[in-house]
Amino acid sequence: MTRGVATVDLDPMPDPGHLLLGLAALRDLGEKVEPFLLGGDASLFGEEEDPFLLMGAWPEDRLELARENGPDFPWETGAGDLLAAVEKFVGSQDDEDAAADGDPWRRPLTVGWIGHELPATVLSRHAAYLVLWPRRGVARAVAVAAADSTSADSAQARLALLVQDIHQAGARGRRLAPDLAGMPVASGAHAPVGSEQHGRRVQTVLDAIAAGDVYQVNLAHGLSLEGFPAENSRRAAAFLHLWRENPVSYPAYVQQGDTTMLSFSPERYLARRGAMLESRPIKGTRPRGETPAADARLARDLEVSAKDRAENIMIVDLVRNDLGRVAEIASVSVPVLCRLESFTSVHHLVSVVQARLRPGVGLAEILAAVHPPGSMTGAPKMRAVSLLAALEGEPRGIYAGGLAWFAGPARFHLSMVIRTILAGRTGASLHVGGGIVADSDPEDEYQETLHKADALLRSLAVPPGFARSREV
Repeated sequence: MTRGVATVDLDPMPDPGHLLLGLAALRDLGEKVEPFLLGGDASLFGEEEDPFLLMGAWPEDRLELARENGPDFPWETGAGDLLAAVEKFVGSQDDEDAAADGDPWRRPLTVGWIGHELPATVLSRHAAYLVLWPRRGVARAVAVAAADSTSADSAQARLALLVQDIHQAGARGRRLAPDLAGMPVASGAHAPVGSEQHGRRVQTVLDAIAAGDVYQVNLAHGLSLEGFPAENSRRAAAFLHLWRENPVSYPAYVQQGDTTMLSFSPERYLARRGAMLESRPIKGTRPRGETPAADARLARDLEVSAKDRAENIMIVDLVRNDLGRVAEIASVSVPVLCRLESFTSVHHLVSVVQARLRPGVGLAEILAAVHPPGSMTGAPKMRAVSLLAALEGEPRGIYAGGLAWFAGPARFHLSMVIRTILAGRTGASLHVGGGIVADSDPEDEYQETLHKADALLRSLAVPPGFARSREV
C-alpha cells in the first residue's frame, strides 16, 4: 500500500541551528521529541548535487535490536534474523524506483545507527521531516499519511502540524541561541588506555601479522570526556559549535532514547542509489602542519608513503571483495585510489569503490556482505574481528558502525561512526583508532589515534597532553 504524501516548500528556509536548539530544548521540558540533523554529501557516484540536511524529531516507530530480542537470543548465529528485521523495518522494495531514481523525499525516512555489533542497532521511522538545501536557501517539509492510510487528507493534516512545530521550535531556538553560545562544552578528557597499554596491543597485532594470521587490524580505544553537558539544549549547542569548527561531509546530531550522537565523520561507509553501491574507505593519516610549508610537507609525505598506500589498498581489496558478494559480475570498480583529502586537523588517503547490485538482492543481504565495515576491522575481516574482541576487551557498540538514513531500501547512506561523541546518562566518550600493518611503530600508532581526536578536543577546549597526564 502506497501511503499518501504531502509536501510544502518553506520560504524563508528555517535556520537549522535554531531549529535544532529549539527541538532539543523541548526535550529538556519533557516533550517526547528525538531531534536529528543529518548532513548529506554533495557527491555520489561522480555526480555533483547540492549538499542537503535532513531534520526531524517525531518518530512514529522504533527498532531496537537488543531490547526486542532479549538476553536469550543467539547473537553469534542470529545475524541473519537481525538483518532481516532491519530490512523489514526500512520498508519493502515494491516502490523502490521512486526512492532510487526519482524524488526520494516522498516516503517515510528511517534514521539511526547500525551498531558495530548488531545488537547495538537502533533505528527510528519518521513520517514527518524536513529537507534543507542550505546552499540554495530552500527547505521542504514532508509528511506521509499514517501507516494504515493512503489518504491525502491525512498527509495534509500531518504536514500542517509539522510546519507549525517547525516554526515554534525555530523561534524557541532563536531566543535560546545567545545564552547557549558561550557555555562551556567540556572540562577535560582522559584516556583509560595509555600509550604503553596500546603499545602492547599493537605488538600483539604485529605478532599475529608476522605469523600470517592477519595483514591489517584497525585497533581502537576510547577517550572519556569530563564535564560534557547533560542538558539536551546544551548538547545541541555543543554540536553546532563543533560543526562550525570542524566542517565535514557527514555531520550528524541524532538522539535515540537516552543516547545522543554528535558525529563529524569524513568517511562514507556505504551508499546506495538504485542499483549502484559506493564505499569510500579512508586509510592513511598525517596531522595538519602549523605553517603552510609544514602542512604541505606532511601532505606530500602521506601521498608518497608506501606504508600508508599499502594500508589503504589492502582495505580497498577487502571492500571490493565485500561488494563483490552482492554485485553483478565484473561490475566492481575503483575509480579513485589513494587520493589525498585534507580536513581540519588531518590529511587522509581516500579511495572510492563502486559496484552494480545484482537484481533481487535486498537490504539484509547487502548489510550481511559488508558489515562490520572492513576499514574499521582489518584483513582478513573475520580473523581481525576475533583478534579485536580479545584485545579491546569490550564491545564497540555504536562506534565503528554505520550512521544511517534510509529513504527506502534503494536509496540510503551510511557514514562511518568515527570522530563521534556518544553522550548518555553516565557521561560522554570519543573513540579513536588506526590501522596496524607489518611496519607499524607502536608509539606512532598511538599518536595517530590522538591526531584524529585533535580537532574535536581543541574545539572542546580540552587541555593538550591529556592522554599522557591522565593514563591509568
